[in-house]
Amino acid sequence: MSRLSDMLGDYDPQFQEPLARVREAASLVLMVLAVWEVVRRLAVRLMEESLTVRAQQRELWPVCGRCRQWLQSKGFQPRTLHTLFGVICWRRRVGRCPKGCKGSQVAPLDRALGLVPHQRTGAEVQWMGCLLAVFVPYETARRLLRQLTGVELAAGTLWGWVQQVGQRVMVQLEGELRALAAGELPAVEPREAELEALPLVLGADGVMVPFRPHPRTAEGKTRWREIKVAILARLGARLTREATRVTRLWQRASVSSGVGHDRRLGPPVGAGSGAPRDTHGGAGSVAIGWWSGFVERVPAPLPGDQGHRDFRLLPCRTKPV
Repeated sequence: MSRLSDMLGDYDPQFQEPLARVREAASLVLMVLAVWEVVRRLAVRLMEESLTVRAQQRELWPVCGRCRQWLQSKGFQPRTLHTLFGVICWRRRVGRCPKGCKGSQVAPLDRALGLVPHQRTGAEVQWMGCLLAVFVPYETARRLLRQLTGVELAAGTLWGWVQQVGQRVMVQLEGELRALAAGELPAVEPREAELEALPLVLGADGVMVPFRPHPRTAEGKTRWREIKVAILARLGARLTREATRVTRLWQRASVSSGVGHDRRLGPPVGAGSGAPRDTHGGAGSVAIGWWSGFVERVPAPLPGDQGHRDFRLLPCRTKPV
């Protein structure tokens, strides 16, 4: 055995089984999977020890929000959380009002760590679950998450996470729209001078999408609405080994907005960068008029659509590719 394996085996007997699988692995794939199990267990122990050390620090208890009495410590209470590395368990101090006021119980370490009451899953697991649910169905995302992280959960839990994220995004969007209606333009994302000098290519087209009049139900007559989709791209160039100059996509942003048949919609608004010199437009025939008006009226990126609730702008920040 190696020195590191000896140290881990002496440190915790629980490492002996996965370390034995590492030694006995018949292929590199099996060795990688066995090592990953060792890494996960080591990460769990490292986090638990770090949390235990933090929990031993002295706490300054606040006053009760109702009776203004100083909260008193009720000792150490257990806490469990599902993370990407596995389930971590630790004990931390919990305080409560001596008069037993409702809602006075607090755990200062939980607040410092960004945990909310009754939270059972780490935010990083929720992020990964939501990301998987963007590309695959919830049941498939659940299985992929279990295989990648070992976290077992129901498809309905993933659905609930996506709904929570969507609600937070809508609250943020409503705030940005109110600020926009008040005349406050969003801040332009900073860009490097070299990137700013590159030509900006614009393209747009439309597609008909079916909508139902009642949310979350298939009842009612289908209403077809046109959704305009546009892309903004910064194009650069590079030289190949044969000294041939080829075009390269450096940055892109996509926007979509419901326009066309519903006259209740406001003026089209999108997210993107202003068109500098040497801008090229490659729009489809159904979107030329709309896109021309967009370029004329919107010199800077805007965060959302002021129109009907069924046709929200889907903002996408520019990202390097």
